[in-house]
Amino acid sequence: MATRHDRHHRHDPSAGVRLVVCDQHGSVVHEQGVASLLGRFAVHHHRDLVTALKVVRGAIPGLGEEGSAVVYAPGRDEARLHLTSHPLLLPSRTAGRWATGTLIILTPEAPLSVRASEGLLGALAHDLRTPVTTIYAGASLLQRAGDRLPATTRVSVVNDIRAEADRLRQLVDDMIMASAASLGVDVTPEPVALPRLLEPILSGVDLPVHLDLPRKLPPVIADPRHLGRALRDVVSFAVARTDEQQGLSVAARCETHAIRLIVSTSGHAATEEGERYFEPWAHRLDEPRPTSGPPGLFVARLLVDAMGGRIWATPEPGKGVGFGFSLPRATDADLVA
Repeated sequence: MATRHDRHHRHDPSAGVRLVVCDQHGSVVHEQGVASLLGRFAVHHHRDLVTALKVVRGAIPGLGEEGSAVVYAPGRDEARLHLTSHPLLLPSRTAGRWATGTLIILTPEAPLSVRASEGLLGALAHDLRTPVTTIYAGASLLQRAGDRLPATTRVSVVNDIRAEADRLRQLVDDMIMASAASLGVDVTPEPVALPRLLEPILSGVDLPVHLDLPRKLPPVIADPRHLGRALRDVVSFAVARTDEQQGLSVAARCETHAIRLIVSTSGHAATEEGERYFEPWAHRLDEPRPTSGPPGLFVARLLVDAMGGRIWATPEPGKGVGFGFSLPRATDADLVA
């Protein structure tokens, strides 16, 4: 049953980022702001954090595991916190050896009320001019000289108008989504089967698709509308940067508390740092413009963050780029509810 923590919650953005670093045994070697959050003088062990925080969605990953959850600290202001866990190599007590520790980051920003950038909306509004101009010019040409134009020319003009109309619709959708995000993204989480969601998206790709999914892939906890939109935007962007012969690769991996999905391009060298792919218009002028474009990736991040997940890009020099999703894995209780 949904609680008040499943709904929108106001957060103080000045609270800053809190973090904990644990060694391979779970002992805390560094913490910033977490003890005060929990109302303690100190946090000594990973289990102190796990037992003190209450989970709203997802599950707190174990030591050395990557994943995310939405949590709150009972008895304090009970504001929602986005917890992310990452494996971290730390020097061990044995000389010359390293061990896998854990970095936990708690951010006060509510994933359900991420803010849309005014710069994005301005960029989208500016880019609307190109399809509008093409549609207007093509329609005017057909109106003035339609009967006198060769049949092949008329077909070409109609196809251009249709293509730009599709692009215009996508840009308007992006603008609406980015504007709505400034008021908060409404999320209705439920168990979602990734293969079923991916099938119609990948069936429309006119390239070879190399699919690597576990035979029994557990569901994720997500809003199927928003996850479908985010996947479509990422796949569309990736297809525009993929070699037609080598094709697109889509792989999924099961982790203890999360499912990781990677969409990898091929044949085009990555030209941006990973985070820049999610900034408005973070493309170079000599790159082909994808149908959904960088605004689609910006919106995809808004949606994935709102669902308590993560999205990132890992450039592979000389090869392409891998776009990764990490979403909470459905538990047995989620499947019974």
